[in-house]
Amino acid sequence: MSTELPFETATLYVQRVPGPNGRPAVAAFGSPGAGYVAMFTSLATLELHAGECDWASATGRDLLQLVPDGYGIVLDPAGPHPAVLPASALGSGVVITAVPR
Repeated sequence: MSTELPFETATLYVQRVPGPNGRPAVAAFGSPGAGYVAMFTSLATLELHAGECDWASATGRDLLQLVPDGYGIVLDPAGPHPAVLPASALGSGVVITAVPR
């Protein structure tokens, strides 16, 4: 039985922006400690949030490596059920599992 979560292996999309050194970077919103990186389950949900933009895709596991220190993630912020993981949970090994109601 695999211990990987769907988030880890799913293809997700992020808005790509020019970084400080001119190389592509992931768009981070807000300030460290309160900011986030928005990730999207499809290009359509990315476009709802950011409009037409430059983008990149990778697995959730790989995209987590690009989240700057002090930033959390929000999955599909413009969708009907956004999921938020604060920065404090990213480095602590917190596992979040959806439980049916």
